[in-house]
This record gives sequence, C-alpha cells and structure tokens, in this order.
Amino acid sequence: MRIFAVQMGNDQFIAAKPAEVTLEVAEASLIVRAEDKKMKEEEKTPELTVTYKGFVNGESVKNLTKPAVAKLVETGRGNRGKRKNYKIVPSGSESMNYSFKYVSGSLEIIPEKKSIFGRN
Repeated sequence: MRIFAVQMGNDQFIAAKPAEVTLEVAEASLIVRAEDKKMKEEEKTPELTVTYKGFVNGESVKNLTKPAVAKLVETGRGNRGKRKNYKIVPSGSESMNYSFKYVSGSLEIIPEKKSIFGRN
C-alpha cells in the first residue's frame, strides 16, 4: 500500500516536502476446521462442512475470494465389522487479506449390527 502525504504550510509552519511511504499490511490468519461427522453404514455421506475462526473487521466467508472445500481421505483404520474412520480434509481457500491454517476433521462410519442368522 502506498501513502502520499502533503502538508501545506500556514502562518505558523512552513510547508513540508511531499512524502510517499510504502506500507506492507500483513495478512490475518484464519483457522479453517473441518467439522467431525458420524454416519451409519449404508447411509448417504453427510454434507462435509467447515468452520472459520479469525475473521477481522466484521468480515466473513463472503469476503473470501474462494471458500474452503472439504474432501474425504481414507485413513486405512478400521477392520471389517468395526468402525471405520475417514479424515475430512479442508483446503482451497483464497483471499488477499488472509492466510490459512487447515485442521482436519473425521468421519466415523458405524457398521450395521448383523445377527448370527444374517438378518439385521
């Protein structure tokens, strides 16, 4: 950002030389956190959502050039018949005024209980 200042003189003060000063304004830091979710096996995957912390000057997600998106990444944890977990990974935010720190969430898939006779 450049600021150009001119100070006119008056009866008490002489005029100052015009001055140009360059300022660098640091980006504010935003934390983007994927919200944890749970679902039962065979259910539709829930909507993956994120929250933001750190907006300044009354700004919101509407002020971002591009909001974050969340995607599922398999963690490899969980065995057959046991709960399975996936990471929910946020990424992709863009803004000239903010830097981003991403915090992953998790999706827990709860297996259906099956009887020993093969019926639920």
